[in-house]
This record gives sequence, structure tokens and C-alpha cells, in this order.
Amino acid sequence: WARIESIIKSHWEPPPIDVTGQTYSAVVKFRFYRNGTVKDVGIQQTSGNGYFDMAGQRAVLKPRQFPPFPAEMTDAYQDVEMVFRVGEAAG
Repeated sequence: WARIESIIKSHWEPPPIDVTGQTYSAVVKFRFYRNGTVKDVGIQQTSGNGYFDMAGQRAVLKPRQFPPFPAEMTDAYQDVEMVFRVGEAAG
């Protein structure tokens, strides 16, 4: 999973953040199939900023193909929720 997460993060280009120091966090949900394909990409939890949310979706969709599951993983697919966040939480 670390390899997949690294690939997605390398494609993530968050929009510029405003000067108020606002923290944005979005959860992108998708289905990762055994052969390395991704489908059903959507926002599980919105950040409240549509551009930020779309940047998270694009990061998941941009790589056309991911490495397939290792042989020891027998599941046909894995449902994944990935958090995209910028800014620092206060407190």
C-alpha cells in the first residue's frame, strides 16, 4: 500500500491556499482492483473547497495503472479511503 500511496501523492497538486491559514482536509474513496486499476473515485468527505476536493480526485485518477496486488493478497479488490490535507490544525 505504501507504494500505491506514494504514486498517488506524487500526482497530487493541491490548489494554492489562502492567507488565512485555513486547514483543508478531504477524504477520497475509491475501489482498487487486483490488476492495478482504480474505479469509483469519489469524495467521501468534502473539505468545503471544490477545487481542493477535485485535486484529490485527480491525484487518484491521473496514474492510468498501478502495480497489481502481490500474490499473497487474494481479494479481487480493496476499498480505499485516502485523506488529502493541507494547513495545520489549530490547538
